[in-house]
Amino acid sequence: MDIREVYEQGVSVTEIARRTGRDRKTVRKWIRSQELPKPRKRPRPSILDPFKEFIVAQMQKGVTNAERMLVDLRKRGYKGKVRIVRG
Repeated sequence: MDIREVYEQGVSVTEIARRTGRDRKTVRKWIRSQELPKPRKRPRPSILDPFKEFIVAQMQKGVTNAERMLVDLRKRGYKGKVRIVRG
């Protein structure tokens, strides 16, 4: 949906906000700007962050099997699943 185009057709900022699920102030900002802002990704901490050094060291030793890595991580207190270790 092109927000500016819809706005120029007479649809109110409030209605555009309802349709898009955005705040009215955000919709107004987009209407006033020359281009739409690019989506920002928020950096999120990973449950593997405390184990990064260990994982890198293991990979340098040649351990690339996620199941094997999971066993070693569990010994060090990792509580997550193997899926994130594979990623």
